[in-house]
Amino acid sequence: VKVKEHAKNIRAHIKGLSQRAYWAHQSTMPEFVVLFLPTDSFLGHAFEGDHTLLEYGIQEKIVIATPTTLIALLKTIFFAWNNY
Repeated sequence: VKVKEHAKNIRAHIKGLSQRAYWAHQSTMPEFVVLFLPTDSFLGHAFEGDHTLLEYGIQEKIVIATPTTLIALLKTIFFAWNNY
């Protein structure tokens, strides 16, 4: 029950971030927002409660990141912007 509630809260947070549409305010911004979860287990438990969260996030232009994936994402952005 708590796992489903956790997933529901993350889904609601995805929706809230998406509705802000940060990417629409400036033409040089990426067309997505990163939702950071402080541990990989938070994401794992959310997926247990709702296995469609990742796809839902992508549809809403929200990328879910944990410490592990955030480092890779930031390095990719760094290299892309330096070669732009």
